Amino acid sequence: MIKRWAYSLTPQEEATAAKVGWERQLPMLGQPQRNRNYSEGDIWEAWQHMIAAASELAAARMFGLDDFVPHVNTFKSKLDIPGYEIRYAFTKTVPGYPKWSLRYNDGVDDPEQIYILMVGGPETKTRRSNAEGYQTPAFRAVGWMYGKECIQPQYVMPYGKNNFGVPIAELNEMSKLPVLVPND
Repeated sequence: MIKRWAYSLTPQEEATAAKVGWERQLPMLGQPQRNRNYSEGDIWEAWQHMIAAASELAAARMFGLDDFVPHVNTFKSKLDIPGYEIRYAFTKTVPGYPKWSLRYNDGVDDPEQIYILMVGGPETKTRRSNAEGYQTPAFRAVGWMYGKECIQPQYVMPYGKNNFGVPIAELNEMSKLPVLVPND
C-alpha cells in the first residue's frame, strides 16, 4: 500500500514535464479559436500544461511508476496515468470559492473514472539549491472521487452548468483509494 502522498520532481523530471507541457500547447500556438482558454494566452497555457504534466509525473512516481512519461495530446483517449485521471488545482484566492477543488466536466470527462486531486509543486516562483538537489516543491495528492460522484448541485461552478468543482473536504481520503496500478 502507498503511504507517501507527496513527491518532489528532480530537475530531470521537471525538464520532462516542461517539454511535455510545451508539446501539448504547440498545436494551439497563435490560434485562439482552437483554444477555449486562450484569453490567458499561449505563455500561460503552456505553463499550465507544464504544471499538469508535472503533477501527472509526480502522481506516477507516488505509485512507483519510475519509467512513466506523461502523454502528449492524447485528449481523453488515454488515462493520465495507468488507472487514474489526475487533476491539478492551482491555489485560488477568490472569496466564496474553495482554495482548491477537483474539476469535473460532465459530458467531457468519464463518470466511471477515478480523479485524483493534486496540489502544490512549482505553482509559484521558488528559490532552490543544491542542498536539496534543486527539486521542485512537493506535489501532494490530497483526495479522490469517481467522476459520477462529482455531479452534485452543490459543486456546480459559475462558468457553466456542466462544470463541477469539489472542495478537498468533500473528497475521499487518499488512504481509501482503490489501487489500480501495478506497484512492484
